[in-house]
Amino acid sequence: MADKFLTEGEWKKFAKGRDLKDAALIKALAAFEKAKKPDEQLELLATIEKEADALRKFVKGDRDFGAYLDGIGKAQEKEEKLAKAAKASEASEDEEESPTLLTTKLVPLLRELKKGEAELPVLIAVGGKEAAVLISRRAISPSRRKLLAEFLGESGQPKYVIGHCVWEANSYTFVVQTQAAGLAKKLRAAILKQTDLRAKVRVRGEDGAMDDDGEEAEGGEHESTEASTPPQAGAPGTGNSIPEAPPLIDPLKAQFDKRWAELEPLALAALKNGTGDVSKIRAVAEFVREKADASNFKAALAGSDSLEKLLPQAQQATTQTTTTPKTEGAADPAAAFNARLATVLARAKPALAGEQGPAIRAKLSEAGLSARKHEYAAANALLDEAEGMLADSGESGESESEELAESPTPKPRAQGAQVAFTEARLDWDKTRNFVQAELKKLQASILAESAEEEDFDTIEAGAPQLFEILEVLDERLIDKLDDAYNAEGDKRKALSGEAIAIIDEYMDFVNSEPLMQDIDDSGFVDLKIRSTLTSQLKSMSEKLGATMAAR
Repeated sequence: MADKFLTEGEWKKFAKGRDLKDAALIKALAAFEKAKKPDEQLELLATIEKEADALRKFVKGDRDFGAYLDGIGKAQEKEEKLAKAAKASEASEDEEESPTLLTTKLVPLLRELKKGEAELPVLIAVGGKEAAVLISRRAISPSRRKLLAEFLGESGQPKYVIGHCVWEANSYTFVVQTQAAGLAKKLRAAILKQTDLRAKVRVRGEDGAMDDDGEEAEGGEHESTEASTPPQAGAPGTGNSIPEAPPLIDPLKAQFDKRWAELEPLALAALKNGTGDVSKIRAVAEFVREKADASNFKAALAGSDSLEKLLPQAQQATTQTTTTPKTEGAADPAAAFNARLATVLARAKPALAGEQGPAIRAKLSEAGLSARKHEYAAANALLDEAEGMLADSGESGESESEELAESPTPKPRAQGAQVAFTEARLDWDKTRNFVQAELKKLQASILAESAEEEDFDTIEAGAPQLFEILEVLDERLIDKLDDAYNAEGDKRKALSGEAIAIIDEYMDFVNSEPLMQDIDDSGFVDLKIRSTLTSQLKSMSEKLGATMAAR
């Protein structure tokens, strides 16, 4: 209900008997009482303010009249604040209804669950062949069903399932209020489609039955890989369940183990003797161990290449080795792909302006995406398709091929840049882990000291909002640095610039977000999150800037 000073009826009663030209004001007041949308309310409030000011010339010593106009002014200011707040709330709700809730904004929630400390509500839409899943920190409104249905894009009405998700047995475990049968594989596929993440999924139904997606649980690759006889169905202690298949072994693991057995002693000797750039050797070696511990052997092997270049002993040993040189198949797949991509891009330049241009550009983009995932076989297959499209378009003739044949071989990647990207990546990952650990300390302290408060439930429910700063201080920088690590020439320089821009964005947030200072000055526990972030971000920006300037 509008303030009485902003109602048509009250104004007419007050203005009765006064000779006023107030038709425009009456019209605006009447419209304001009916207005529902914030934009419309703000527009009418501006009109009311304008018309009320125009009537002040009729005051002429009438104190009551002046006081009433002052009342309109105060009411107008109050309603304007409310309308602006409502408009901001609508904008927030519009953002909350964005499809990004099912894609990019789902990723940090999955990471939070994986820490094993959260239990988050979920809403699942199950269609004929596929499913879509929404995870939230708050209770999920039924209105979100529309968002899931639109994402599925199926003609029929999907079935909706509610529940919650926790991290159990190295798996995302969905506890749902329906039968679980057949749902785990659909949810695994949904998470892969929505986030490009491969996740181990289990579903526990309302009857207690568990449905498994049939994939190996995360962490299984760290178990013993020695040959053993799998348990037989019905064997003692196994019940009647079907025995699990032995864990799959990443074929790159053996290659990495052999490579690391050669490099680790050299790295340790370099660190002990202070040979070479010790800080860089230590940083890259830690990166390699981290990736190997996470069973990301592709990244670990790529890091091993960088480490080898930093080790003078390894370089000397390579020079002295007289064994058979590396075969073509043992070449760096990333370098080979990047060189081929550069060639295809040069050939494709004339065709991109033609009818087939959008399709060719899309195919090249898909190839680049596969390469960033280190899926080089798929990436090269996509380049094959792109070259086939170029041939069909007729835009790339022999003249271009002859010109390319005479062009120089692409320059090798700059070793210093790769090290800078790796160091920055490690620095940011460690910084985010530090911030997360500090926030956990603060959350625990807040809850411990508020345990006896009457509104403890409200405090407990709001405490996880502390971690929302990590949704802004996210992992985009890590992804961008990985892209720059695998890029060449001007592309690498451009990606370096984009990485610095992300760092600047983080820095602006740290310096301008009131919550950052409030966290450090909370009084619950002594924290230095803001100063640590400022120092680390400044250091990373300077290092990357120096790398760009040196090129």
